[in-house]
Amino acid sequence: MNDKLLGILGLSRRAGRLILGFDMVCERIKSGEAKLVITASDTSKNTYKALMRVLDESPCEHMVLCRGKEEISAALGRLTSVMCVTDEGFARKIKELNLQSADDSSKKTEGNGSI
Repeated sequence: MNDKLLGILGLSRRAGRLILGFDMVCERIKSGEAKLVITASDTSKNTYKALMRVLDESPCEHMVLCRGKEEISAALGRLTSVMCVTDEGFARKIKELNLQSADDSSKKTEGNGSI
């Protein structure tokens, strides 16, 4: 796997610090364990709205990953579009790599413009 972002997600899962699935994530948000809630870029509108209702009552951060659920699922071995990280260090690194990934994508898009 050459993708650092998906690699750190896999590492956090193996470390037991990445929780997968809507119901489990909502439990961690309510208990205060979730440090960062992550959704895939192609999460359904209904799932996203329901998650936002739970997050409205929590100080937990939310981030949309610049990867689709198929990419994420291939890296993690389970189909999911909603997850959370329960470790500050992993959360910080995932946010950093997601920002870099988004910046890289926008630079590639800018360079592909036609004259």
